[in-house]
Amino acid sequence: MTTASHAAFDAIVVGTGPGGATVARELSAQRKKVLMLERGRDAPVDHSLRKQAGALRMSFVGRGIPVIRGVTLGGTSMLYYATAFDPPLEMFRAHGIELSEEVAEIKRELPIARFPDHALGPRARRIMASAQELGYAWEKLAKFVHPEKCDGGVPHEAKWNARAYVRDAQRDGAELEIGARVERVLIEDGAAVGVEYKRGGSVRRAYADRVILSAGGVGSPIILRASGVDNVGEGFFCDPLVIVNGAVADIDGPWEAPMAAGVHMADDGYMLTDLSHAPYLYWPFTAQRLRFDRLFAHPRTLSIMVKVKDTIGGRISSRGRVRRIFAPEDYARLKHGGERARTILKNAGARHLFRFGVTAAHPGGSVRVGDALDSNLRSEIENLYVCDCSVIPEPWGLPPTFTLIALGKRLARHLAQV
Repeated sequence: MTTASHAAFDAIVVGTGPGGATVARELSAQRKKVLMLERGRDAPVDHSLRKQAGALRMSFVGRGIPVIRGVTLGGTSMLYYATAFDPPLEMFRAHGIELSEEVAEIKRELPIARFPDHALGPRARRIMASAQELGYAWEKLAKFVHPEKCDGGVPHEAKWNARAYVRDAQRDGAELEIGARVERVLIEDGAAVGVEYKRGGSVRRAYADRVILSAGGVGSPIILRASGVDNVGEGFFCDPLVIVNGAVADIDGPWEAPMAAGVHMADDGYMLTDLSHAPYLYWPFTAQRLRFDRLFAHPRTLSIMVKVKDTIGGRISSRGRVRRIFAPEDYARLKHGGERARTILKNAGARHLFRFGVTAAHPGGSVRVGDALDSNLRSEIENLYVCDCSVIPEPWGLPPTFTLIALGKRLARHLAQV
């Protein structure tokens, strides 16, 4: 049997979202022996209800507010809307992390583009025209998409996702185990030497010179706590959001590319974007608000998402319980953004306005740089690193994929040198 003194791998990467997949890809390209462990499955994921439901997990905070995260090969990148906001460079510089070189490399390497005009659906066009008429700097958003594959609905295959990096890593020799739920990190003499995980009903162990946790803003602190690391999971962010809806008389058609355009109102602490959603999402959220009169208005509905930069708070327990009550200022931002969304929709000719209940996304900040991690993303345990949304040191309120890829590239470079 392999022992810690004879590690089978140079690195074990736990989780295959944007951060973990990037680390695995970069290390494998340097001929490092890498094992990727993914709790989820590798079944195809597209915009259908069955496949989306099989790829996500839901936690609840506050008064039953759902927090959505991806648990599948490729992580939440399989569910996201492919929005590519540049990383917050100054935030990371304050913690001794420079990402400008990685950002430039990613822009050369990945398909980052705004939707071509023909891919903008009538809802996105109507909302953008209304917002611009009111003086908002509403514009098309940068996306991880292949423009040549885009159409009015932007098919799932047009989006870049982290499975592409997993495939690159496998091509360069990395091993992958799916359905592998990591329980804890194995530690000897104050250093990480491997992981213990469950797969197929059995408990297994794998050994490596270094362990990189990329299990997400909820998953990574749970594993760390189970491994004896206590200064994690105390406070996190999870970007609360609401969607405001209104119907127009002269649009009647299928749903279209979501988050095609919008505006980041940094001083107010939120962003506004169009958000066309599939009928299977529209119907239950509409029923939840008791707006049964709007159930069949989906083909005529314009929707704007208000997503807030919230405050750090709450706790993630060692058993995975997510405890959180949003602060009054978080709700104030949702209300303020919601009023602006209503104004834009009314100006676009929408009537019968109503909003969905609060949901949340991008849980992170639970294993923060400068608190639980040093500037190289290393924990207090030697040879144990973290690279996912949990490491972001402050609330940010924007999609984190670009940031996680940049952090993954930087971490891989560091690991190759130590």
